[in-house]
Amino acid sequence: MLKRVLTLSAFLCVATAGAQPSPPPLDEGGVGLGLALRRLGVTARVLYVTAHPDDEHNAVLVRLSRGEGVRTALLTLTRGEGGQNAVGPELGTALGVLRTEELMEIHRYDAVEQYFGRAYEFGFSFSVEESFQKWGREETLGDVVRVVRSFRPDVILTLALESTGGGQHHQAAAQLARDAFRAAADPARFPEQLAQGLRPWQAHALYRSGVGGGDNPNDADAAPVPIAVFDPLLGMTWTELGGLARRAHRSQDQGAGRGPATAPPARYVLVDSEPALPSSHGLLDGVDPTLPGLLRFLSDRETPAAKAMAAKLEQLQIGVGKAQAAFEPRNPERTAHWLQVLLRILRELPREVPEDGRDEVVARLAEEQRDVERALALALGVRLSAQARDDAVVPGQGFGVDVSLRNEGREPLRLGALALDVPPGWTAAPSEDVPAQVAPERKHASASR
Repeated sequence: MLKRVLTLSAFLCVATAGAQPSPPPLDEGGVGLGLALRRLGVTARVLYVTAHPDDEHNAVLVRLSRGEGVRTALLTLTRGEGGQNAVGPELGTALGVLRTEELMEIHRYDAVEQYFGRAYEFGFSFSVEESFQKWGREETLGDVVRVVRSFRPDVILTLALESTGGGQHHQAAAQLARDAFRAAADPARFPEQLAQGLRPWQAHALYRSGVGGGDNPNDADAAPVPIAVFDPLLGMTWTELGGLARRAHRSQDQGAGRGPATAPPARYVLVDSEPALPSSHGLLDGVDPTLPGLLRFLSDRETPAAKAMAAKLEQLQIGVGKAQAAFEPRNPERTAHWLQVLLRILRELPREVPEDGRDEVVARLAEEQRDVERALALALGVRLSAQARDDAVVPGQGFGVDVSLRNEGREPLRLGALALDVPPGWTAAPSEDVPAQVAPERKHASASR
């Protein structure tokens, strides 16, 4: 009988260890594998820049991340400290903590990464200038530039640049996103970030929408983004799942169930692009999101090394298609062979990437490898979890962690290693021996670590 060797690790970095939620069912089992397979072969990145929690267009985030497999991140400049609270007495900083947790709950549904700026929401504002004066314009712009240089998006989405009335934090955030689009590529701007290891980055396109992700029906040149699309894996439209996610904004009374099954497309207007786009009808226009598209980071594609890499990337993209075609929710292991083929290539390919463009290509290949490893674990029925024994921990305190590994596949697993990946300065040691093999449909849990 075939035995597969896996090296597994669990990451644990918590302030309130017992508060970590388990993933929703759509990240597990056959559905989880199907969604994981969508991320393979997709190298595009999209960053959404807003002012407060609940400004984001949740259905658009679901479409990008869950529907299209695009690596998507949300940068929220404030934590919503100046808002109202419909569920409790918390206001100010305490409300900011609550709204931060609400956003993290939302990302269990849309699988989007979250960044925050340092700006404080001081309350309702009728002036962009007031927002900049209280936030510190250069400091807040530096926060946006830092995230753009770190995340390195192909496309940036943001809110309306101008509007009458109150809520001018939204327009301030949009104007900072517009300025960061060019500033992030300029090594003369925020040079201290380069000294810290970040590198300049020029995104391909910047789009703006309305407040809270609202539509702009009067913009004839807007790019329509269909969101009321039924997704057979999710069992609902992207607007419906977006509504389920948005209900986590409970403090702002943002809904209690699914979103509408039907809705007009979201609309985004092109603000800036590099190189220039005459017009746009899709958010990823001009971006090749495939693995062979990584060749765009090489200055010379005609060298023998570049041509060899191009062949490997094409081989990878074909393998992704094979793995996706083999997918059956009731027989997830059918994809395992192709996923193992992809993994072998991905482990070797970084050594063959030419020096020019190496940093960008290798980083995206590393993302692809992590996505393949996660899909392979799902295909083989491997479930790994870590649960702290204390509900809250403080600096200097020791605490136990129960690590559980379950093999729900049809083949035994030979365990290469099992360890906690902890922050610098932490120590972790097993309290008992880790089993060398995990039988199918049998649970093995270490004691504390």
